[in-house]
Amino acid sequence: LDAIERDAKACHFAHSRLFESESFVKKLIERVKIISARTFESIPESIKRDRQCLIEIAKKLESGSNLEKFINPTDRDFFSEIIGVNGSMIYFATEAIKDDDDLARKAIKGGASLLSVSERLRNDADFVSWAIDRWPALFRKAGENARDNQTVVLAAVSKQGSALDWASERLQDVLEVVSAAVEEDPWA
Repeated sequence: LDAIERDAKACHFAHSRLFESESFVKKLIERVKIISARTFESIPESIKRDRQCLIEIAKKLESGSNLEKFINPTDRDFFSEIIGVNGSMIYFATEAIKDDDDLARKAIKGGASLLSVSERLRNDADFVSWAIDRWPALFRKAGENARDNQTVVLAAVSKQGSALDWASERLQDVLEVVSAAVEEDPWA
């Protein structure tokens, strides 16, 4: 376990019989910072079906696993607990959860892309403005309505001039928008 804690890839060299021990696997989940897809596949299904273990796994799991087989996409509490740490997990949720303003904000804070939230929120000016205030590059995945909202676009280009490339064609020709972009980044 010490070797795995120092380097998660060491897990790939652990004997398969170790993964038959529930106590070993639970300690592994507790101690590692990242769980690779390969390690996830080695974890017994009985542990993957244990809700609390699955929450801990989901918080640390890299993409590319078959986690969705073990998640109830309607379990709001499950997603509320994991997306603050691993926002990309909202991808596995139902549209109703992806459309929940509070959970979507929590997912963005946890590193999710705007593509992971509902289309309604990707087009909501307040939500998109909030998201780009946290991470301007998120504007790239904003919805069409948000990319055509002058207030949202001004907020985006004033933080990242190159965001002008993602604004609607109409707003790319508005002097105030272009000026704000060039002021932030002369190469915009």
